[in-house]
Amino acid sequence: SASKPIIIIIDGLDEWGKPMEQRILLDQLQGHLSKMKWIRVVIMSRPNSEIQKTMTNKKHIQSFDLSVGYTAHQDIETFFRERFADLDDGEISKSDINNLISKADGLFIWANTAMEFIESGMDMATNIQVVLQQKGHESEIEHPHARLFDLYGEVLKQYFTNRQSQYQCQLIVGSIISAYEPLTMAALGTMLQIGSNVTYAVVKKVIDVLKAVLYLNDGKVYYHLSLAEFLISEQCPVEFKMKTALQHQNLAKVCMKVLTTELKFNMCNLETSSILNHEIRDLEKRIGQNISSQLQYSAQWWAHHVKNAEATDSIDNGLKEFTSSCQLIFWLECMSLIGKVNKIRVITSKIKKWAGERKDPNLMRGMQELEKFVNVFFVALNESTPHLYVSGCALLPSGSALRKIIHCEQFVKVRRGGDGVTWEKILHVIDIEQRASSVAYSPDGQYVVSGSKDKTVRIWNAETGLQVGEPLKGHTQAVISVAYSPDGQYIVSGSWDMTVRIWNAETGQQVGEPLKGHIDEVTSVAYSPNGQYVLSGSKDKTVRIWNAKTGLQVGEPLKGHTQGVTSVAYTPDGQYVVSGSSDKTVRIWNAETGWQVGEPLKGHTQVVISVAYSPDGQYVLSGSKDKTVRIWNAETVAYSPDGQYVVSGSSDRTVRIWNAETVVYSPDGLYVVSGSWDKTVRIWNAETVAYSSDGQYVVSGSSDKTVRIWNAETGWQVGEPLKGHTQAVIAVAYSPDGQYVVSGSWDKTLIIWNAETGLKVGEQLKGHTHVVTSVAYSLDGQYVVSGSFDKTVRIWNAETGQQVGEPLKGHTNEVTSVAYSPDGQYVVSGSSDRTVRIWNAETGLQVGEPLKGHTQAVMSMAYSPDGQYVLSGSWDKTVRIWSAETSQQVGEPLKGHTQAVISAAYSPDGQYVVSGSWDKTVRIWNTETGQQVGEPLKGHTQAVISVAYSPDGQYVVSGSSDRTVRIWNAELGLQVGEPLKGHTNLV
Repeated sequence: SASKPIIIIIDGLDEWGKPMEQRILLDQLQGHLSKMKWIRVVIMSRPNSEIQKTMTNKKHIQSFDLSVGYTAHQDIETFFRERFADLDDGEISKSDINNLISKADGLFIWANTAMEFIESGMDMATNIQVVLQQKGHESEIEHPHARLFDLYGEVLKQYFTNRQSQYQCQLIVGSIISAYEPLTMAALGTMLQIGSNVTYAVVKKVIDVLKAVLYLNDGKVYYHLSLAEFLISEQCPVEFKMKTALQHQNLAKVCMKVLTTELKFNMCNLETSSILNHEIRDLEKRIGQNISSQLQYSAQWWAHHVKNAEATDSIDNGLKEFTSSCQLIFWLECMSLIGKVNKIRVITSKIKKWAGERKDPNLMRGMQELEKFVNVFFVALNESTPHLYVSGCALLPSGSALRKIIHCEQFVKVRRGGDGVTWEKILHVIDIEQRASSVAYSPDGQYVVSGSKDKTVRIWNAETGLQVGEPLKGHTQAVISVAYSPDGQYIVSGSWDMTVRIWNAETGQQVGEPLKGHIDEVTSVAYSPNGQYVLSGSKDKTVRIWNAKTGLQVGEPLKGHTQGVTSVAYTPDGQYVVSGSSDKTVRIWNAETGWQVGEPLKGHTQVVISVAYSPDGQYVLSGSKDKTVRIWNAETVAYSPDGQYVVSGSSDRTVRIWNAETVVYSPDGLYVVSGSWDKTVRIWNAETVAYSSDGQYVVSGSSDKTVRIWNAETGWQVGEPLKGHTQAVIAVAYSPDGQYVVSGSWDKTLIIWNAETGLKVGEQLKGHTHVVTSVAYSLDGQYVVSGSFDKTVRIWNAETGQQVGEPLKGHTNEVTSVAYSPDGQYVVSGSSDRTVRIWNAETGLQVGEPLKGHTQAVMSMAYSPDGQYVLSGSWDKTVRIWSAETSQQVGEPLKGHTQAVISAAYSPDGQYVVSGSWDKTVRIWNTETGQQVGEPLKGHTQAVISVAYSPDGQYVVSGSSDRTVRIWNAELGLQVGEPLKGHTNLV
């Protein structure tokens, strides 16, 4: 508190920041000042609809319209009389002063501009007459600031009398106004000197003579908004009129020159990669000494100027020079050092659009590669600049176009780095520090909200993976469910503290009081489609509907469940509500009357964990602990936006193929976001893709029911989409000769396509009775093998489309993956039934018995290099080796891991096996003796997800969910060098 009231004045709010930033400031002020009675804030602004909307009809706010009943005439009179009194040269008559007051017409900016001009010359009396005798601009359009604009025009004409000075004025003032953030005078002078040979002295002179509308603050140049409005208005003389596209063109060229001349390797002379950026005490000083203001500006805004510039050959050439040289990685270094990594994807997105408009496939491809690189190494770039080279360069896929541009070897010693590395489907792993109990996408897909056990709600940028703002705090126990309002402006959360809370998604402020009424833990929340109501379910066995605006409960609680409610959802039209419960039933309710519709939906034999409506409102989907969604083995389910997919998560850490426990689709259906008890939120790319054998083309299958072929080099689509499937395409493969493509779909069929013409080859391959999950060609291209959720494997004649023989039956659960052996004679299939089965690719007969022995799900399998053995790793913590010929286990299980084995691989000579586990260790085994070789390789701080041998067998590489890659000497068992850090997701 304070003994005396404090008044804070914010003037000209309309001239500060963007509309969103203005709203956030006002909302924050309203949220905090209502609790601090001794502080008053006076905010002034020109009429602005967005600001007025934010300030109208709010408590603690009183609005005044200053345009009514107030005139500045008296204040302007005082201003002129005191300024002329200070000059006191006797030449200025009272009549002239009165005429100036009248001409100002109540505008202080006019009075100040006029006074600055009058004082600027030796003959003030003459200057006064110039101001008073200026002629108005003839225009049919009446502008509220017409007199001010006339004054601006006259002042510019008096100051800048020849073409050279007019050009310089236009260039300097235009650059100040067109810049995306205020520049220092020194930076502005340097940039204009580089771009147009305009000296610093000229820049300073122009700013000095226009100091009424151009002013310095903390060394940076600012302008009055009315000047910018004047320079693009009809009243602006043509010699001074600002052409926005031309100004952006000039600034784009300047930015490109600054980047190509000032960027260099290790700009701040960082000594080691073992210290994070924020731990370097003098980093700010180093940045000030080595990264100039003009370079900092150019690094952040070059793409924005390019996107808004008039296209020219000079910009084309500058971009080609910059994006096809080492300057590109130096730019990433610069962005990392100045803490602007989150802007990189915005920049690449703008250049991709520009390249698309200019039909420049090479530039498009380069930006796509750069986006992938930043996605993978985001955390490293953000936290430790040296890892851009130590990890990023080392782990660029060997076939990456970006690797060829950067020439990594000149910055870091890379020993066969990137071999076998590919860009992953996972986009981000967001470390949320606590268990994620619920996640949801914003309606526009730009953000993800998560609720967790640490009692907070957090918002994440789905593109960058960075947290947005501070955690939303208020709940006193774990947050179990979160959801966005349909317009994305609000978030609702439910907690074990028995309350529901609504939050402003932009400001992070709680809206109103908590919604209280439940007498036990809140387990699920949802918004109605129109955003007017909030729905909640609780362990108190009730469902409640709340008015989202007032926070009041609507009607009585919906009662009927005999045990706690676990999940709730609205129909798309908002007329009905569905709920799932621990009483093993699903119930539908009339949202208006609160009455139960029909009988409870019974059938589940255990707790119903999640419920959802299909987008057309015709179907209800429920997932249960009885391991069914009548189809799915799941605990949490959600429909994709087009209604064709159900994505499911389970406590066995699978979402059929995803590791998660809470899953939703992004609004565009392209991504899946999942939250898990492993304390992460992951964003996944949901498309399926495959390369042609020569690497020139990529085929993709999509939720839009189509197959598309793309030129891998240019990124352009080849021909029209291949249409024929009636549901989502989730499996695709090229024939070995690249002439054909096979696709598998949720519609239970396969289609073979001519890759060149895009036409179907024959009829659809029908036979599966459920979703086709995996497809592959035989090595000679004559046959296709497919796996399905109908538990079968089928082989097809690729030429005739006829099924070859009977379905390969034996699996007792869904077939998730199929592949050919190294020599192409056998097919191997993996299933949720914990077995691996080998089939004769020619006869279709199962080879031997199923490979049984694992007591939990098989997570990884691999053939030995000679094809004689099959290796498998399992959740039962063991690695097993099997005879591919006899299907018998060879020796005892390889035991030692204390948690699930996630990945296993053979050495090139087949004498050793390496395995990675959730116990954070890597272990090497002798395949002949079955004995562990040496001690476990320790160093990872989280689960080891992937392992592989180097081609010469001398090294083992391991990737982990701790976001590092480590290289080990396979013989000595010692780590080679420092961990390679940079990945933002599981390695």
